[in-house]
Amino acid sequence: MGNSTPKPQLKRWWFTLLVLIVLVGIVGCVPPQSTVVSTTSIDPLQTARQANLPREKIDVTINAEELAKAFEDNQEKATKLYTGKRAEITGVISSMGDVLGQVFITFMPHSDYATSQVQCFFTNPEEIKRVFDTKLIIGKEITIIGKIGEKTINIRVEDCKLK
Repeated sequence: MGNSTPKPQLKRWWFTLLVLIVLVGIVGCVPPQSTVVSTTSIDPLQTARQANLPREKIDVTINAEELAKAFEDNQEKATKLYTGKRAEITGVISSMGDVLGQVFITFMPHSDYATSQVQCFFTNPEEIKRVFDTKLIIGKEITIIGKIGEKTINIRVEDCKLK
């Protein structure tokens, strides 16, 4: 009969595993921070200059969810109705990015099972600067003006401007 002394708690493999599981659970419960593109405000002088510009013709005013649903329900009809039209589109930001020099904002889909989203592309350098200088966060509702293009995977909106 040997005198066995109990092992310290930290040397037991199951205790180490339990501590690791608890730590992973705690880290997994921390909510992610909102993504902020930039924190600089819009130049008031630039905004005043834009207010004096002539109004551009808007052919369609529509919600991004409604536009995506129209293309999903009947792509042929939606193509005839909207493609090539200058539109004022309001929606909630789903994602933003700059891929290969193409700055874009994608709006939230109309449902969890939607097959396409409205994706707005900015090509004008001044508008791209406005996108990055404005506080835009995922989940924020914004309005853009752009020309509705063809639907491939997403409904593409070209030459966009923030309203």
